[in-house]
Amino acid sequence: MKVYISEFELVHIKHSDHRLYAGIEGSSCVHGPVDIDTFFGDVFNGGLKFPSIRIPKLARIRRNLAKVKPEGPDGKLSEERMYEPLVKACNSITQEYPGKALPISFHDWAQKRPQESNVSNRSLRGIPDISIIHKGHRLRKNVEYGDQYWGRGVGFIEVKAKEDQDPFYQYDGTKELNDEQKENWCQLQEYAVIAFRSIPRCYLLGIGVFGDKARLYRWDRSSGLMSVPIDYKTDPMPLLHFIAGMALYGNSGMDDTVDRSILSSAEVKLIEREYARAVSSGILQNSRRSWRVAHVPRLRTATLL
Repeated sequence: MKVYISEFELVHIKHSDHRLYAGIEGSSCVHGPVDIDTFFGDVFNGGLKFPSIRIPKLARIRRNLAKVKPEGPDGKLSEERMYEPLVKACNSITQEYPGKALPISFHDWAQKRPQESNVSNRSLRGIPDISIIHKGHRLRKNVEYGDQYWGRGVGFIEVKAKEDQDPFYQYDGTKELNDEQKENWCQLQEYAVIAFRSIPRCYLLGIGVFGDKARLYRWDRSSGLMSVPIDYKTDPMPLLHFIAGMALYGNSGMDDTVDRSILSSAEVKLIEREYARAVSSGILQNSRRSWRVAHVPRLRTATLL
């Protein structure tokens, strides 16, 4: 589904609108769900060989993942209860991986949402539940959040308490998603958009955890690919392989040939001078920064939304 722009006036776009547009755009170019073997073949192009893992290590990984539960003492479900044990379990996978430990780490970012929402000059506000950071990559630094800014990581995890909160739960290509599933899909797509805007990338990987199931994702600038749901607790091997691929394959999707950072005072002065010229010539308006989307076609059952 396309979003049409019928006028070129520079205005602010609401966060909720940006999330909706990201979801609509993403729905028109997503492929899948595909089986795990096909998914790994497409994502890693046969260029990553996964070693076998010893049974004791696999047993420890299973025990750690079994602790990821949304149920509380009162019997109520809460995704927040899943964050800490999931972060610990994923970090244990990086340590249990055969040979050298994987050079990535997982971090609970949900508690940082109020901090980011209060920053008025951020054009896009959005934070996934868990970030995945490469420990040594030069592009990871961020002025506001330091070395752990999620948007400069190798991927992210979004967590939901129930399996049916998966945007494509039992999806057969014909039925329309319910409102919660639409919102969750737009949420995933928006995080992908923000991550692509944060640093130069060739592709981005992500994980959706929905209760006892998980789904794997890959985005590039033209399309998205998603796997079938996996039973990550009982059979953690697909999750382990995916995490290994995040760390070891294709420079983790980051493009080292491009750097958007503006570091020197000369670069800052050049940007300021050219921006002032654009404002004085009428190309840009000083107080308005982003495009107005004038019309969004009505969502139809035939679309993924």
